Amino acid sequence: MPVGPIAWSATFYPKTRNDVDDDNARASLKAYQDGIALAMAVDDKLFPAPTIHFAEPVKNGRVVIVLGD
Repeated sequence: MPVGPIAWSATFYPKTRNDVDDDNARASLKAYQDGIALAMAVDDKLFPAPTIHFAEPVKNGRVVIVLGD
């Protein structure tokens, strides 16, 4: 079980070329953070703010989350 911070990042592939707001992208990750922490049986406080990346748009949009460095 991890005892220190769990680094994580998220890459957003938006549905359109419209600008994506960084604050909203970060806020939208809270449910992912909670679910991952639950699945790992750890406190979600172990997750510092994620590194956010924005990629080219894809049909229906997508978010890819990577745990670790």
